[in-house]
Amino acid sequence: QVSVSGIQTNAIEVKGSLVLNTPSASGIELEVNQTYNAITWTKYGNIINVDLDLSLNGGTTYLPGNNIATSLASTPSTLTWAVPDKIGANLVIRVKDSNNSNVKAVSLNPFAIKGSVAITAPTTVGTTGAPFIANQSHNIIWDRNGSIGNLVFYYNVNDGAWVPIAGAGAVPSPLATGNTFAWTVPNDNIVSTNVKIKMSGPDLLADVISEPFIVKGKITLNAVAGPYILGDNVSLTWTPNGDIGNVKVEYFDGTAWNVITTTAPQNGPYTLTLDAQAPFLITKATDIAQVRVSAASDPAVSSTSGQFIVKPVISITSPAGNEAWVVGTHHNITWTHLGTNIANVKIEYSKDSGVNYNDTITASTTNTDVFDWTIPDDIQAVKNMRIKISTLPVAAAYANSSVSTGLFQIIGALQMAVPDDTTGIQWR
Repeated sequence: QVSVSGIQTNAIEVKGSLVLNTPSASGIELEVNQTYNAITWTKYGNIINVDLDLSLNGGTTYLPGNNIATSLASTPSTLTWAVPDKIGANLVIRVKDSNNSNVKAVSLNPFAIKGSVAITAPTTVGTTGAPFIANQSHNIIWDRNGSIGNLVFYYNVNDGAWVPIAGAGAVPSPLATGNTFAWTVPNDNIVSTNVKIKMSGPDLLADVISEPFIVKGKITLNAVAGPYILGDNVSLTWTPNGDIGNVKVEYFDGTAWNVITTTAPQNGPYTLTLDAQAPFLITKATDIAQVRVSAASDPAVSSTSGQFIVKPVISITSPAGNEAWVVGTHHNITWTHLGTNIANVKIEYSKDSGVNYNDTITASTTNTDVFDWTIPDDIQAVKNMRIKISTLPVAAAYANSSVSTGLFQIIGALQMAVPDDTTGIQWR
């Protein structure tokens, strides 16, 4: 005999259950626009379809715009997920019975979605042809993947310590491609073929390091104006960019380049003597002289002056002044000179203290520092004469001349013809 003491009058709900298997491990970081393989879950009971939703705040809210899938067949219990641009560090996924919102499961641990960047400049190849220059502004260029926040930039040289880039402590990335930052490359301790840039930020999956790239120095020679004359001291100055080291100085004499020194100081100056003595060995007059300075360790880092004039030197030593040379006698006009390419000179004289030189002694004579002059019949009552010696050709841009320093004169002479020692006549 069975006795029934009571009857259940309320409906009883029989429901299944869900467990979210992945992602659930601690420390998971996913990258925007990459494929996550896969979101998986386990169902218990008669669950036909499920919804998958993403929360950006640890499960506090699930906004409609963050739905991953709706009415997804619960079997197979897996979904390959294209990770959206929902950057954050406290994300969870919820799997829910499409027909019963009370049947749900959430990731055991929050995970992160992060972005990435790709540095497109500088690169190894790009700076091989167009290197970055110390103490000049060059663009760092990058593309971003995901709506990342501000970045911090660093650089290192020869794999040394990372150094923060000035002004790059909070750099935004507003564009998907072609973001730029104008970097004023440091002036010191930077010249190398192995310089790198690093970008860091809390929204990046990992720090990003550029390819090694080239930073060169630069040297800018200040104006070498001229004209100069052989024997002058020329102070060469330049502005170096970067740690270029010792400077090589070269001189073009109109025919060939000659190395003057390879050990001029990086910051200059250097005194170039236009002289035949070592190490200069400069002996020619020219109107196309040039100077070139370069990094002794890198000839590509160089600067060349414009063309300038270097004149020869003529210095008359005789007559020196106060001479009285007699008509018909012989006297040497003498001089010294600098300029091994001055083969001939022209010699003239003035009778008005050097105002005009209308009388030519010789239109061309070998530049041997001496000329035997037969004194012409051009008597002067006072000392009002000067000698002028000009290098040939006189029309050359580098031509030079010299005049004697003092005044001289030409005088006549008398010689008694009768009586003489042969006549026997005596005068008293």
